[in-house]
Amino acid sequence: MNIKLVIAILLQISVASNVRAATHWVQESSPHFTLYSSYDEKTNHSILQSLEDARRYWAFKVGETNLTSAVVVAVKSNWEYFPLAGYRETAAFSTNLPSGEDAMVVTDLTYQGKDLIRYEYAHFVLSHAYHLPWWLEEGLSNLYSTSSVKGDTAVIGKLRIDLGLMAANPNRFDGADVPNLLSTSRPSKAQMSTGSDGFGADACTLVHMLMLSPEYAYGFTQLLDLLNGGEASDEALRQVYDKSPKEIGVDLSNYVWHKMPVEHIALPPSSDLEVSPATQLSADSVWRIKVAVAKGQQAVGVISDPRTMPDNDALWHHILCFHWLGAASLLSPPPDALTNTDSISKVAFARPSLSR
Repeated sequence: MNIKLVIAILLQISVASNVRAATHWVQESSPHFTLYSSYDEKTNHSILQSLEDARRYWAFKVGETNLTSAVVVAVKSNWEYFPLAGYRETAAFSTNLPSGEDAMVVTDLTYQGKDLIRYEYAHFVLSHAYHLPWWLEEGLSNLYSTSSVKGDTAVIGKLRIDLGLMAANPNRFDGADVPNLLSTSRPSKAQMSTGSDGFGADACTLVHMLMLSPEYAYGFTQLLDLLNGGEASDEALRQVYDKSPKEIGVDLSNYVWHKMPVEHIALPPSSDLEVSPATQLSADSVWRIKVAVAKGQQAVGVISDPRTMPDNDALWHHILCFHWLGAASLLSPPPDALTNTDSISKVAFARPSLSR
């Protein structure tokens, strides 16, 4: 038998078995989020607390009626995570499930992983509450990704280290190209990054300057209203600040080299977080969760057959094929697999009542 064929068969069996494997998975719920996770209880509570804190701030900022709840899938094993993430090298991503539910999928729950969960949730909130140009939505999402809540105070404005270093990189010479930044159109879901590129860094630091610096903060609310109403970005900036995008770019190039301010915001009092008792998920339930996520990814073109793509980099192409085999095993379940994958809410059990 051809050795390459043997290797391909063994690889597919290995990937499929690992993707379908259900490690110890549980379902836990807070008042506004449902979590499916293969992490431990302490980590799960930390995820839910982080999201409830973020939602508490957003409720104060945009009002309860503009908020959305979400499903969170926390995947500890790379074998289970990467076939779902597709070709995007990211510790978290968002998708829309076949049921219409918003979902965030995350792995690598270091501090940056939690930042990315808040980043994805900020995108959900902003896209529901506003109609903003892409640079502003991306900048705000990155800015709010590092928000924190202690007691009844929210702290906004800490800059992610990777974005701060990129924005202030001396090799970039003239700094951010603000006119180009303002004209960047919203990418397709399949092309979206988590803001770790130059665009994300520039959008975040520009929004930081406009919203929090003494020279610009006075006009940010008016700017937001103009942009949400459909005014062009360059014209809105001229109306509010009487400056061209190039002039604002000069200010931004200087701004990134100075200590950036943070804002402390008093929030309404809140009770302690309530989390439902953990419910262990069966292998079939975990399988349904993965299939629902894979279908959401397939619908926006993130999961696709790499054999139809240009083979520009042999190593990368093999990695894509490896991931695709795992995804294909989810999207082509065996005849005896459960077929009701339309809603994760039907996955396991009725939502448990919150413990007191």
